[in-house]
Amino acid sequence: MRTRVITGILLAAVLIPLLFVPPTLFITVMGVLTLIASVEFYRMVNQSTNPKQLLPYTGINLTLFLITALILTENLNQAVFMPLVFIIVILYLMRKVLVQQSDSSTLMLGTFYLGIPFATLSYIHAQGMTMLIYLLMLTMLTDIFAYFVGVKFGKHKLAPSISPKKTIEGSIGGTVVAVGIATPFALYFEIFDLSQNVGTVLIVIVFGVFISLLAQMGDLIASALKRQFDIKDFSNIFPGHGGVLDRFDSTMFASVILTLFLMLLEVM
Repeated sequence: MRTRVITGILLAAVLIPLLFVPPTLFITVMGVLTLIASVEFYRMVNQSTNPKQLLPYTGINLTLFLITALILTENLNQAVFMPLVFIIVILYLMRKVLVQQSDSSTLMLGTFYLGIPFATLSYIHAQGMTMLIYLLMLTMLTDIFAYFVGVKFGKHKLAPSISPKKTIEGSIGGTVVAVGIATPFALYFEIFDLSQNVGTVLIVIVFGVFISLLAQMGDLIASALKRQFDIKDFSNIFPGHGGVLDRFDSTMFASVILTLFLMLLEVM
């Protein structure tokens, strides 16, 4: 526990300043995280640390990341198709991986699972610091309070075959607390281009619940992959916390949905 706390403090000390850096530097950092996450993922799939085996896949992921990040941060409405493609492909490939255990499907899953989400984080950062804080509040508070509520009140398992410790009570509690804190924040800073009325409040609450639940889905997807390949963490780069994928699994998934929502608001 001590190691976990110390690592968490160090991570916060490194990540919090990223809220304030220019978009180009933020994209660079996201590219580094994409590279590390790619190595974690394909090392798990290939059961190998041989750079020659990992390089082709990490290269594809970085290419997809850069193309997506450059398009999204230019704020082009036609880029709305990327989050939609991500959702469709991820759900399809997860079914293939978990049911048929196809190596090719797993490798393709890594390309979309890693190449697009970090790029959408770059897009959200480009929308302003408060937008990125809103996303992090929803995902991190959901994770933290789902744990504490689950420990205190959890009785019904959420997905016992994937993550035995997660409970329905924890899931609901995490969502309620996260949305209860993030919604006033979003309304106060007017981070969505919506008129301020009762309808707006309801929209932001419903969307917050949606993001919170999808963040938990992202966490479950990561847990399913680790269980599929019989590993505890994707890596030990962050002592007590695992790897990049262990720390960003829920945020990556939620960022794609938030990006889609923001782009739809622009189109409408």
